[in-house]
Order: sequence, then C-alpha cells, then structure tokens
Amino acid sequence: MVNVDKIRLMTKTELLSKKQGKDNYLASHFYAYDYISVQVIKAAVGITIAYAIGVALWFLTRVEQILQENKISYIFVLVRDFVVLYVAVLLLTILICSLIYASRYWKARKSMGDYVDSLRKLNQFYNKDSKGRR
Repeated sequence: MVNVDKIRLMTKTELLSKKQGKDNYLASHFYAYDYISVQVIKAAVGITIAYAIGVALWFLTRVEQILQENKISYIFVLVRDFVVLYVAVLLLTILICSLIYASRYWKARKSMGDYVDSLRKLNQFYNKDSKGRR
C-alpha cells in the first residue's frame, strides 16, 4: 500500500535537492571563512583585471595629451590618482562581496540543514518499513 506521508516527504526531499545548486553544495562543505575568502578573492581578481583594462583604454585615448604635458610630475599625479581610485574600488568590492557571500553561505547552510532533516525523516520511514516486513 502507498504511504502518502512517505510520498510527500520524498517529494519534499527531491525539491530541496533540486533547489540547492553548486553554491549550496560548496557552502555546506567548507567553513564560512574559507568559502567567503575564496569568493572575495575571485571578485577582487575580476575587479583588478577590469580596472587594468579600463586604465589601459583611458591611457590609449589620452596618450597624446599625456605626452604633450611632458612633465614627470603630471604623470606621478595620474599614477597616484589611479592607485587611490583602485584601492577605494577594491575595498568597496571586498566589503560588498563579503556581505553578499556571507549571506549566501548562511542561507545555504540553513537550506542544507533542512535537506538533511528531510533525509533523516525519510530514513526513519524506510527503517520502520523494513522492520515491519520482517
């Protein structure tokens, strides 16, 4: 005979399994600090590459003007401004990414806990069924 509660629990477990993606799996298998650090480092590398491309494009569009200034102090001021802007953008990115990935990590941990609870209940159903058949 079909057990309706068991079917509902199996469906719930499968839905939880489908809902969880790669991030949930990674978050559940790493410590919070490790998971967040890796994600922040990936974002920082991406920002660094994007910033370098942006500076290179800016330099290429203004190369004549920079060479006509012909003053070393002008070049130092430009480099200083770009470095200060880069550090500000990088710190802002690190802060925002830390908050976002910490939130995702704890949501994934909670979701994984719900999934494990559902599996435990399903295991209890199977244990009860196997004892009843003996």
